[in-house]
Amino acid sequence: MRHIELREDRWLVLHDYRPRYVEVRALSIMRRYWRRSRLYAEDGSLWRPEPVDGHELALITRMLAHTIYNPRRTLSMSYERIGDYSPGTHRTTMQEAFRSMFWFQDYLDETLATEGQIGLAANFDEIFRLLRAYPHWAAAW
Repeated sequence: MRHIELREDRWLVLHDYRPRYVEVRALSIMRRYWRRSRLYAEDGSLWRPEPVDGHELALITRMLAHTIYNPRRTLSMSYERIGDYSPGTHRTTMQEAFRSMFWFQDYLDETLATEGQIGLAANFDEIFRLLRAYPHWAAAW
């Protein structure tokens, strides 16, 4: 089942399945990104991620998190179902997150067009396809 993860209220990550492991930066771990993250499943369910273990960082890693190096770490994740979402709320949430990811890019026309299409999407599948097909998706990483 596909999921769209909204990390830290502003960053979208597409998943073809609910991931058991995620790779994140040390600074995100320090900020406990999962507290403000949600997974929107294609069946209309809403999930909250929670690390199983491995989210305690050594002092040197916490120091490096504030540098340009900011190391990556793999976390084992579990998920708690916290309810369902409505299609209208989902569209609005995805539009806002998409805008926050790409507002600073040079290709504003394409970004605005895709954002508008997300707002008109009829269901999860259309939103997922629009996000995956966005030509500048790789630039966000």
